[in-house]
Amino acid sequence: MDRSYFSPLVNKPIVITGPGTYRTRAGEVVEVHTSSMEHAYACKGTYASGAMDSWHRSGRIYAHVESADDIVAAIPKTYRLYGMDFAIVAEYPDTEQGMTQANAFMEANRNTGLLAAEGGRIILAALADKGVKP
Repeated sequence: MDRSYFSPLVNKPIVITGPGTYRTRAGEVVEVHTSSMEHAYACKGTYASGAMDSWHRSGRIYAHVESADDIVAAIPKTYRLYGMDFAIVAEYPDTEQGMTQANAFMEANRNTGLLAAEGGRIILAALADKGVKP
C-alpha cells in the first residue's frame, strides 16, 4: 500500500495505545491483540462474533472515510491489587514475545510501569495511578 494513502491519518489522535478492549463507532466490542505505532493497519483484533480485522493506530479502518467499524474508545479494564483497583493501560501474555512487547510499550510510554505479572498476563498501569477503593 502506498504510504501516501495514510497521509490523512498522520495527525489523527492515537486511539489504539496497546492490546486491550475497545469500542467501535457502532458500539461493538473489539479485543485488540496486536498494536503498532506505525502508519499501517497493524493493530489487529477480534470482534465478539469472532471476526478479525485490522486498524490504524488512530482506530480507523479506512484512511479517507469514517466507518461504523472504526475504533473510537478504549473500554477501561482494572486490576485489583492490595484492595485497590488500578486502570490497566496495556496487557500482554506472559511469554517471551509478550515481555518484549511490554518492554517496548513501557519504553515508548515512560509514564507506565509493571503492575503485576500473574495468571499468564503482564499487566501495565500508569505510574501516576494510585488506585481506587472499590
